[in-house]
Amino acid sequence: MNEAHTNHPLLIVDDEDQILEVLAGLFAKWGYTVSSARCAQEAEQIMAHTEIEAVLSDVRMPGRSGIELLKWIRKNHPMTEVIIMTGYASVEDVVSALKEGACDYLVKPFRSHEEVMLVVDKAVSLRRVKLENIALTRELEQRVQERTRELEETMNALKRTQTQLVHQEKMASIGQLAAGVAHEINNPVAFVSTNLRTLKEYLEELSRLIAKYGEAEQAMENEDHARMRSLFAEIRTLKQKMDLEFILEDSGEVIEESLEGTERVRRIVMDLKHFSHKGEKEMQYADLNAELESTLNMVWNELKYKATITKEYGDLPHIQCFPTELNQVFMNLFINAAQAIPDRGEITVRTFQENGNIRIQICDTGTGIPKENLSRLFDPFFTTKEPGKGTGLGLSIAHSIVVEKHHGTLVVQSEMGKGTTFTITLPVETE
Repeated sequence: MNEAHTNHPLLIVDDEDQILEVLAGLFAKWGYTVSSARCAQEAEQIMAHTEIEAVLSDVRMPGRSGIELLKWIRKNHPMTEVIIMTGYASVEDVVSALKEGACDYLVKPFRSHEEVMLVVDKAVSLRRVKLENIALTRELEQRVQERTRELEETMNALKRTQTQLVHQEKMASIGQLAAGVAHEINNPVAFVSTNLRTLKEYLEELSRLIAKYGEAEQAMENEDHARMRSLFAEIRTLKQKMDLEFILEDSGEVIEESLEGTERVRRIVMDLKHFSHKGEKEMQYADLNAELESTLNMVWNELKYKATITKEYGDLPHIQCFPTELNQVFMNLFINAAQAIPDRGEITVRTFQENGNIRIQICDTGTGIPKENLSRLFDPFFTTKEPGKGTGLGLSIAHSIVVEKHHGTLVVQSEMGKGTTFTITLPVETE
């Protein structure tokens, strides 16, 4: 018994008892699990209850023909390979069968047992390769979908985190912290990107292999035996060259490593959330002139060596807001103003009420912002600072606090060589 064929279920369909007995005995000797049927109806009944890997079917049988049985198998058991047998050497029957999806054919009387064995072995191997490719493709698709979903969740978590970076006492160090976070996130994301490129290369290798099998099928349809032999030689060489076993094993490892990389991103984001704990859970009434004064006191050491502070506070009503989060906005704008001044200049803080809104202006006499950068100023991670000195999160967070949490506006006006003015507009009455 050949152990390589053990447990491969085979179905032989022929109306001649002698053919059934000979083939059944032959394949049983070779280690196949053999079932026999004398017509298409019997074959269908057997296949309804038994998984069959390959079917050898005669073309000419009482009742429904082998071609009709082939069509039924292709519809109801698409992974079962079918080999057509004909005792008439009818080219039309063979061509018709191959067009309907038969993987090969045999002409009776058989030239040798080895020929029969080779054809059946090829059919069983072809089925196994198809199943393996389908399983691999589904697994890779599932993994890619999972990775894409997790990366989307991670990026969404990062965006949500931007609105949670509200911490007055730690704001002076958030820029440096965020720079480190951006670096730590970039490493695993780059690692995942490299792994996805590796998986793409593996898929390309598998696609080339499948394409060769497709060419082989076409050669069989065209009865181009020389081409078939050449293609199967190419397939063997390609499988050896691509190292299919290594690709399957390494794909799993690459996916696992990518999962670890995105998990690392998730942990970094969670650490950042923990550092930037929330401020007030509900709005409260506050005097924004007093909040500005408090913020100026906190960042005084950052400002006193760079600028003279001019305060032009108007008479403002108390409004409902999140004071600690607005203080974060004020602090960011004050520090940016100081950094925009090369030697020494002036920072003006102006507040006034207009058309049912409170307006807060923070002006500096710094170098100004180029026009091409103004439209991107509030984009996450956009920065014009030197590497390591800014991540571009500060103004994005400030814009989110003013616009999304307070239903206000944050706009900028700037002129190169003269300075920049940020204007915050907040409604006096909240809905």
